[in-house]
Amino acid sequence: MQRALALTSVFIFLSAPAFADNDHNLTILGTYVIPSGLQIDDVEFGGISGLDYQPETGKFIAISDDRSQKAPARFYDIDINLSKDGITGINIAAMHSLENAQGQAWAEKTTDPEGIAFDHAYQSIFWSSEVGPALYKADLNGKLLQEFVLPDAYIPNSDGTRGIYNNQAFEGLTVSNDGKHIYVATENALIQDGPKASLDAVSPSRILQLDAVTGETIAEYIYETDKIPVKAVNNGWNDNGLSEIRALASGDFLVTERSYAEGIGFNIRLYRVSLKQATNIAGAKSIKGMDVQPVSKEEILTIKDGDFGFSHTDNIEAISFGPEIDGYQTLILATDNNFNIKEETQFYAFSLPIDFK
Repeated sequence: MQRALALTSVFIFLSAPAFADNDHNLTILGTYVIPSGLQIDDVEFGGISGLDYQPETGKFIAISDDRSQKAPARFYDIDINLSKDGITGINIAAMHSLENAQGQAWAEKTTDPEGIAFDHAYQSIFWSSEVGPALYKADLNGKLLQEFVLPDAYIPNSDGTRGIYNNQAFEGLTVSNDGKHIYVATENALIQDGPKASLDAVSPSRILQLDAVTGETIAEYIYETDKIPVKAVNNGWNDNGLSEIRALASGDFLVTERSYAEGIGFNIRLYRVSLKQATNIAGAKSIKGMDVQPVSKEEILTIKDGDFGFSHTDNIEAISFGPEIDGYQTLILATDNNFNIKEETQFYAFSLPIDFK
């Protein structure tokens, strides 16, 4: 259901310092901030965990990871005014409530929206939840059209020996450029595959490839996250995980990993990932004892706390390609503010060579 919007807040444009990655021609165009506390029709804006571009409309869709605690689970249509000079304005154009199988808003804590991707073939969306975990198809107003059946390996069992770790499921979601396949990626390993990332060990996340129409499992691959790169202060909270995946026309992917070290802040890494030499483990209940070649990954960007003019770097969970500008491909990164007044919804705009995809 689309809702009329009444906005109350201040948006902040920041001029980012010059940056260019000479190996990948990745250049910062600019940054933009939506401070926490923005009210849209008396609903707090925030928790942006997924972002995707609609070239047909020139708008972006963005999903909130609010577990229907502040308001019903929802996604937004967003206008990002983007030019070679960066992001000069952002408008939250519409807000849509996501519906469950009964055609109603999701009850509190019954879903945890994390990923969103535009289905160009059917003018609809795919979205993923860490509760379940689950993968859905909905129309552009949030009405549920389909729930996909997932392999048993992802579904937690009663004795805690199988399935996702709590809050470590489908952070990443994307659709292949031809629209035929959906890819979802777990933030960390499945319980039966191995441990979560630590200061001493990587974690074998899974990338699951499904038929976009039938939901049939096509393939599964192992993506090894990094170790936690920085130790927290005074043995505080430490983590690292895969937070987003975005398909390239070449068949490769962009993948974001983000870690947090209490007392130090966030560390964000963007990788180009290839499945070409990786082992297809489709149907494997566990990878323990298997000879598995993980996907290959090449780091193309690191964002540390306070880079690009921000006083601090927040929790980047969303990446999307944007429009082409002056012969370059744009790339947008956005943060989940966790509905925390000390955090922000930060947007980063980069340019890439037009043939990068």
